Amino acid sequence: MRHRVLFVVGLTALGAGCVEVQSREGGVGAGATRAFCGPALDRPCTSAPDDGDAPSTRVCWYRDDAPPGEGPMAEAFYRFETTLLGDAVRVALVFAEAFVDNTYGDRSSPGYRDGRRPHRFRDLVGSDHATLTLTDGDGERRVVLALDYLSASDDADSGYRSLGPWGGDGRVVSGDPRAVLTATSSMDDNLNLRGCRFFESSPSEAECPEWDPRVVYTTWVDVAIFGEAGFGEPALSSVHASPSRMDDTLDVRPGPCP
Repeated sequence: MRHRVLFVVGLTALGAGCVEVQSREGGVGAGATRAFCGPALDRPCTSAPDDGDAPSTRVCWYRDDAPPGEGPMAEAFYRFETTLLGDAVRVALVFAEAFVDNTYGDRSSPGYRDGRRPHRFRDLVGSDHATLTLTDGDGERRVVLALDYLSASDDADSGYRSLGPWGGDGRVVSGDPRAVLTATSSMDDNLNLRGCRFFESSPSEAECPEWDPRVVYTTWVDVAIFGEAGFGEPALSSVHASPSRMDDTLDVRPGPCP
């Protein structure tokens, strides 16, 4: 099956976890921005998926015209977590660095703008966003979210953060906004959780060993929104990356994960 979208990703399940959600500016749905993981609730969650406590099943997506041996362009993960605000499903969309990444300036990966100029920090601020659709167990669409990747923000320590579906290029396309507990991105985490504030060029490993070069969008959604039917599955989602290291629009297909 083929799809024509800005980018298409699949989703997969991980093990159980525990997360505390801390809200901002009025609480849930009004700008909740950070979560903490672990039994003692003392380890910050990041946008990056982890292995969890149980074996995971991944769904991978490939370019429709991918040459032999090329890896997936995207994969994504979801898992259920018990939060202090109720049960939630955590969804992380992860993109291949061959498509887009968090390198820029003097350390930009090659291939942006057909090699005419390097990737810039400001390319990651504004316009980039991911759209995620979640359905219930009966296949009914319950939540559609456009998630902001990174925007200028006076209330972030770095001056930038993901505004989730509450601002920037994000919005709640459909569904109850109160169901969205929190959202983040790997660049938000790089700048604010890890404190790696590099705006001209992305850091070297020595400058920031924890820097995540991948583009990752993550959100936590209250499972109550799915009603008696329960959580079903994520529908195909689109991600806008401008510029990317490839065409902004790709035909993709699901395939076995490596």
